[in-house]
Amino acid sequence: MYVHTLLIILSLQTLVTFVSLVIILNRYLKSKLTPELLLSIFFFLLTLWGLFFTIGGILKNNLILATILLKCGLVLGTAGFIFLYFFTIIIFGSRVNYFTFGLLTSLYSVFITSVFVYNDVDITWSNEVGMFVLVFQTHTPRILFFLLATIVGIRLIYESYKIIFLRLKKLLNVSKTTRRQFTLLLLAAYIGIFGDAVGSVIAYFLPVQTRLLPFHILVAISTILILFAYLMAPQVPYIIASRPIMLYVANEDGIPIFSFKFVKIPIDESLFGAIIAALIQFGKHTLKTHEEIRNIRWENLTMTFKVYEYLRFIIISEGYHPQLYKALETFTERFIKKYNDKLSPDVRDITLFKDAVYLVKEAFPFIVID
Repeated sequence: MYVHTLLIILSLQTLVTFVSLVIILNRYLKSKLTPELLLSIFFFLLTLWGLFFTIGGILKNNLILATILLKCGLVLGTAGFIFLYFFTIIIFGSRVNYFTFGLLTSLYSVFITSVFVYNDVDITWSNEVGMFVLVFQTHTPRILFFLLATIVGIRLIYESYKIIFLRLKKLLNVSKTTRRQFTLLLLAAYIGIFGDAVGSVIAYFLPVQTRLLPFHILVAISTILILFAYLMAPQVPYIIASRPIMLYVANEDGIPIFSFKFVKIPIDESLFGAIIAALIQFGKHTLKTHEEIRNIRWENLTMTFKVYEYLRFIIISEGYHPQLYKALETFTERFIKKYNDKLSPDVRDITLFKDAVYLVKEAFPFIVID
């Protein structure tokens, strides 16, 4: 009944993770973004897991090599949890919790020792599926696997709370697409992590020949969801993680001619305008370097500047990411293109640029403008 079923599922999972690896790695080579590197490593480990299980499973006449490949595949696949954890928290702008990292590293080290040193995991030939399959000789590796997945899952719950309730809810007019993207990313992580944690318990009660099926199916589903969700709008998570507050366009005297508020909290725009005007005047007349300033850190705020002739484009945020600056550049280019005939060094009429809110949506695609 099960002959070739496991081999087909292993091959499909390996193909899915390999294609995902190629897509994300190609993006990383162009962008050099750390989360894309972490996601590439995650897909690479899952690809090796499926590949080693596939090759090792069919090596009927080479027990030693088959054992090495299957054990290595298990260890590498389990390491994927750690990289998925890093990817998820970094892309959403959180910091690595060193206690969690130390705990995961310790458990993973014990897991490796259990697999390779104490041989708590072995392989056996299954006539039902026509392959070698892994067998846990003791409960130790199963418990360690469950703990690794559960700890990462609990941290993800905490990160989800921060993302949904402490960030997205603070933003004005967040699009449904962005909400779906964040939901899919978190759902994919939950399926891949909690699904495998629960699967490790359920697998104990399944026949030997079917114990691996749930894991590889869940991994394939999780991979597809992560890839699809990330590619919906790759720049959006980074911009939101920077926690944008206000967008300003000012003339060279520092007088705002356009502003846009990203957050729901009350903001004294006149106060920000006065600060920006003072900074521009200070850079222009004292430092003589106003055109080279890109970032200014002021207490818990970051001001990111883009200079175009006699205009200053500024975004105020709680954090910073290169993607935030790229979004500011995009807005600058489209603003100049749209209003080029209305611009002058002494422009002050803010009514001329009221329609620029639609350019904000184009540069910051998580925003909905009614």
